[in-house]
Amino acid sequence: MNSDAGLLKPSGVGLGCVFKNWDGKFMGALAGKEMGSCRQVEAEARAIVLGLKEANRRGWSPLIVESDCLNLVKLLERDEEHRTELGVWCKEIRKLAEVNS
Repeated sequence: MNSDAGLLKPSGVGLGCVFKNWDGKFMGALAGKEMGSCRQVEAEARAIVLGLKEANRRGWSPLIVESDCLNLVKLLERDEEHRTELGVWCKEIRKLAEVNS
């Protein structure tokens, strides 16, 4: 699953995910918009959560998640808890990833 996000003006977040199988064949995509403002890294985390929920709903597992947000990837690799909004999103990603593995 490839995920991406962008901040929308005046306030909002655009989210998207593309799903491909092990051979690179397109399986599906989804996009969404959420209101409210946040930092880019939080928007990227929201996109991953959106995609993991969809993959779980469709029974697509196991799943490899790819993101172009290096800060988020490094944060998820550290497996530390943070008492911030971003920390809540990371916890949700980890929980959903366990279900999907």
